[in-house]
Amino acid sequence: MYWYDRIEKLKQDYTDKQVSVDGERPELCRFRGKVGRVKTINMSGRALVEFEGSANDIGWYDIELEYLKVITQKPESEPIEEEPETSTAPSQLELARAEKERLDQSEVAAEAEASTTTETKEPEQPAKKLSPAELLAAARAKAADNKETSSAADKTDKEARAAERARKRAERQKKKAEGKQESSGKLSPAQLLAAAREQAKKNKVAEETKDEKVEDEKVEDEKVEDEKVEDEKVEDEKTAEPAEEKKLTPAEMLAALRKKTAEEPKEADKSDTSSS
Repeated sequence: MYWYDRIEKLKQDYTDKQVSVDGERPELCRFRGKVGRVKTINMSGRALVEFEGSANDIGWYDIELEYLKVITQKPESEPIEEEPETSTAPSQLELARAEKERLDQSEVAAEAEASTTTETKEPEQPAKKLSPAELLAAARAKAADNKETSSAADKTDKEARAAERARKRAERQKKKAEGKQESSGKLSPAQLLAAAREQAKKNKVAEETKDEKVEDEKVEDEKVEDEKVEDEKVEDEKTAEPAEEKKLTPAEMLAALRKKTAEEPKEADKSDTSSS
């Protein structure tokens, strides 16, 4: 049940009901034995009670409902000493104060009437002059409404500031990440020096490898040249004129002659056979 619905239900339950107060309460002891009538329930949930028994006391008093008791039969009230009426005329200051109070009451009454309008129209009642208690209750209700509105506005403002801080934090993180990406593409002086040293080392290794290759080729060429010279020397030795023959002894000469003489008839027979 909403707060406003609760107030409306309390109005239906207590309006125009006769009540008595708990006289044991120090602040309510002056109303002990008096019967009051509930005029209405203010927006704070307190009853506005008008007590009977005195023609001069026409004020409405806001009292907590827990200190009121609804009565169906009017109890005997204690005799009340009536104060003698004074016929002193009000001073100019009192008249000015009364006029100012009347204007303030009319303004507060207009505001209270505007704040208590609902979707379901209540039957129109003749305008009543608001008592100081009712005016105070209306002022309290208005202050409570203003406080709720202010707290809601503060909450909305805090949420907006929190969202703005979150957005700025996200933007800073994004910029920081982009800065890291850009810096990763550029080498620092130390990285450039390390890269230069690595390149120099690679160049040195390449030069050493090239020198070794040239040295190997040179050795291979020398080897091939030596082999070529050796082959040429062997060839020259083969094509050189034979050395002087060794002198034969008479016996060797005779043997050779006999061998040659024996070979000639065989060659002649071969030639004859081939011709026939």
